Amino acid sequence: IVVACDNCSDGTEVIVERISRDYPSISYFSTVNNKSKKAGALNQAFSRIKDQDWDLLLQMDADTIIASDLVEEGVKELENDYNLGGICGRFRTRPYSGGNKILYIMQYIEYSLYDSMWVEKKMDTHVLSGTAAMFKKEPLLFLYEDYQLWEEASVVEDFRMSLDLKRSGWEIRVGRNMHSLTDYMPTVRALWNQRKRWFYGTVEELLIEGWRDYTKKDILLQVYSGIIGALSIVFIIIFTVMLMLRYIDSWHISGQVLLTVFLIDRIYRSKYLKKKTVTILFLYFSVLPMFLYHCFLTICFYRSCWMVLQRNELKNWQ
Repeated sequence: IVVACDNCSDGTEVIVERISRDYPSISYFSTVNNKSKKAGALNQAFSRIKDQDWDLLLQMDADTIIASDLVEEGVKELENDYNLGGICGRFRTRPYSGGNKILYIMQYIEYSLYDSMWVEKKMDTHVLSGTAAMFKKEPLLFLYEDYQLWEEASVVEDFRMSLDLKRSGWEIRVGRNMHSLTDYMPTVRALWNQRKRWFYGTVEELLIEGWRDYTKKDILLQVYSGIIGALSIVFIIIFTVMLMLRYIDSWHISGQVLLTVFLIDRIYRSKYLKKKTVTILFLYFSVLPMFLYHCFLTICFYRSCWMVLQRNELKNWQ
């Protein structure tokens, strides 16, 4: 276990030094002249271990809590599929510890719905989430020869790594039995900045790569998400106008069908909610709060796309 201390202000070095006395397999280092944040810290860490004797690598964020069997389950999947170059965990939000409670619940629901889609797509994914990802040594050493392993110029180094693996012929997947928890954004501003970084970086990388066999699904996914988000905004506008004009009692049959389909889908996917408190279920089955949340994300998505097209550099993205 190598702890990369990158501008830590919480005494990480002292804590790890104390722990390493009892557990010699744990070590740490402090990054040197790192101006590339997470990607730079990861590259400095990999340069220290690349020539050592190991087969698989687990990379995880500082705010990630992995299940006790995540490594064991990841090893099973990687060893049973030669073409699988990397695999990541199914992540959920950590328990609530402060901040906007409603915003926390919306993120909890969002991540739970992501999880349901992973299961239905047989754990297919377009990105190996940086929360907790495992890699085989062979593809990492291959990429290390030609590129920065984690691209330091990228806003989304995990997505860039995923594209590099797919370009090299390796498959990526979400681990069916690999579970982890990650931090949530406690404020609207923090959520806006996080998603703007994610959207901006993803769109930027896809524009750089262009239409390739290994990017087609990713590009179509972004287009689909943009269209669905735009339709959600149109729906909210129409619904609001009808409400103001008191036409809601005579709502068209198509609107009733749409609402029915939405609720049926919600009932089906509710099995993916690990926690089912009254507040969570109320917000989960309520149409308006979820639509407004997705409208917020859609606005953030289009704002990020506009910034990329205008070639506006994303400042202070982490």
